[in-house]
Order: sequence, then structure tokens, then C-alpha cells
Amino acid sequence: MRHFTQVVSVALMRDRSVGTGAAVPVAVLTGLAFAAPIEAYAVSRSKDQSFAMLFRFGMIPLFLFSATFFPLSRYPTGLQWVIQVTPLYQGVVLVRSLAFGDLSWTLLLHAAYLVIMGVVGVRVAGRRLGRRFGGHKLGKSAEHA
Repeated sequence: MRHFTQVVSVALMRDRSVGTGAAVPVAVLTGLAFAAPIEAYAVSRSKDQSFAMLFRFGMIPLFLFSATFFPLSRYPTGLQWVIQVTPLYQGVVLVRSLAFGDLSWTLLLHAAYLVIMGVVGVRVAGRRLGRRFGGHKLGKSAEHA
């Protein structure tokens, strides 16, 4: 119920800039850019022990170093390069720019990055799932394969 009230409050805000309406789809796209590669990774694992390390050394640092809490300029130059290639940074820049009305063509690059991450992750996961299920095409029954 709490999420519903948050969505309604965003929809009823008096400031109806492009960013308020576009924040939710961009957040979903950012989630897809994370979920698809993680699904591809998960399909290749036979045990779940590696997920603790994935979250400890992957997801938590991505969250902390995504330029959400501090501007990118406060990080060392080498770390800035690493931060800029993460999907969370791309989503943060996209939502922040839309929310503040800072529209430019470079937003298309951020969106394209997120789409490419999602599509590649889904394709790799689909291929790995196909191999895991003995080469059968997903979505077809055994008698049609």
C-alpha cells in the first residue's frame, strides 16, 4: 500500500516536468539492466554460495559508488572511469537529468546503455537456460522440439 501511495503522490504533483513522469520507466529500465546480467550469471551457477560474494563485492559497492550520494567529481579519476561504466550510474544520471529538466541528446546514450545491458543479459541468460535444459528451445514443448 505504501508504494501505491508514493506512485499516486508522484502522479498528482503540481510540478509535472518530464522527469516526474519518466522516473518510473527509467527505474524499471535500470532494474532490467541489473537483473538480466545477474540472471545470466545465476543460470550458470549450480550452488548459491557465490551470490553472497556477488552482493558483497559487486552490488553493495555499486550502490555506494554510483554518484548518488556524492558527485562524480569527488571520486579519484581512476574510480570515476569505473563508476561511469556501471548501469546504476547510467540510471542515476538519466533520472537526475530528467528530474531537473536538463534534457540533452546524451540522455539517449545513457538510455541506450541500459537497453543494451538488458538485451545482452536476456540473450545470454536465454542461451544458458537453453543449454541447461538440454538444448531445447524455451517455450516449446518436448514433442515439438
